[in-house]
Amino acid sequence: SKLHIVRLKLLFGCKDTKIIPFMQIICVIYLFFITLQRKSTRLSTFDIPLSTQMIGIFDSGYGGLTIFNHIRQRLPQYDYLYLGDNARAPYGTRSFDVIYEYTLQAVNHLHQQGCDLIILACNTASAKALRTIQQRNINPSEVRVLGVIRPTAEQAPLMTRTGHIGVLATPGTVASESYVIELQKQNPNLTITQQSCPMWVPLIESGEHIGDGADYFVEKYINELLARDPEIDTIILGCTHYP
Repeated sequence: SKLHIVRLKLLFGCKDTKIIPFMQIICVIYLFFITLQRKSTRLSTFDIPLSTQMIGIFDSGYGGLTIFNHIRQRLPQYDYLYLGDNARAPYGTRSFDVIYEYTLQAVNHLHQQGCDLIILACNTASAKALRTIQQRNINPSEVRVLGVIRPTAEQAPLMTRTGHIGVLATPGTVASESYVIELQKQNPNLTITQQSCPMWVPLIESGEHIGDGADYFVEKYINELLARDPEIDTIILGCTHYP
């Protein structure tokens, strides 16, 4: 398979094909990956058309490379086009309307480049734009657009023993309550506690995620989450930057 990387600079559509060194550090298991690994028979969930030549993957920046890396391991027969909107990151603090506009631009661009399966490898885009785009803007017979929240929500209830699940996510994903909704569809008896982590994505995008300053914010948000519910035994990393 081949990987084409497109990074957005000052204006939408500007291309920079330099390989991103963050590929070297993205090795952490994420619940979405477990869905792919444990449920190999469910790869049909993607309902990949036989004619698919290239899969598009979109994120607000580097985070979606975590998703890409594991999808490529499971589906090496396809070519991929990765689109990272570094110029307008982070997405987590932006409004629903703005996220919808940016995500629709990315979906249209990837489709124009020949992708008929597009993965929104961004929790904020999945939470704020996916459903509207699926319902209003695409023809499912021509292009499929999928997100990352639902596969994660299907797996987390299978892992918890206490029934208490924590979600670490961007302010936008937390405000949407998408994880709460999807998790309670799986099990209405779950106790779900969300924690907004507004500093994590900026630290990662700026390359400042390794260091004492970053450690402070990592510990801060985790401690705040666990202080609100000490019975949490399963935590969802609700942003693809976080692994």
